[in-house]
Amino acid sequence: MAMNTGHGGSITFGTSGLTYAWRKIGAIEQEGEAVEDTDLDNTYFKTFLPGDVSEPGEFEVEYCWNAKEELPALGTVETITVTLPQGSDETAAADLEGTGFIMSRTAFPELATNGLQIGKMKVAFDGATGVPTWTKATTA
Repeated sequence: MAMNTGHGGSITFGTSGLTYAWRKIGAIEQEGEAVEDTDLDNTYFKTFLPGDVSEPGEFEVEYCWNAKEELPALGTVETITVTLPQGSDETAAADLEGTGFIMSRTAFPELATNGLQIGKMKVAFDGATGVPTWTKATTA
């Protein structure tokens, strides 16, 4: 297994087709619920059952501001694909794909001398089409 940095990773938005120069794609955390089921006989630790449903994940994306682009639309559901960089021993890179939407966005970037104009957006998978699909990388 070859280790890799995030350089060369990408994100695509199936409907809006945003084409920013991506600077950082945050980790996508999925979280399940824990339902406490401790009874009165338990004297040491609480006990838990796994919940029935889980959060499909949300993450932050950072990009170079482009004044020639429209602002990313809030709340538009579309297919979102996050792709890892392709490793030197891989014929196709791994990706995670699902339906989701932009929850929040930068409306205007910070302006500073010697400072790059940066936009940020928070993206959420909606779970409407099930769990976002993980496709592992393939090797020759």
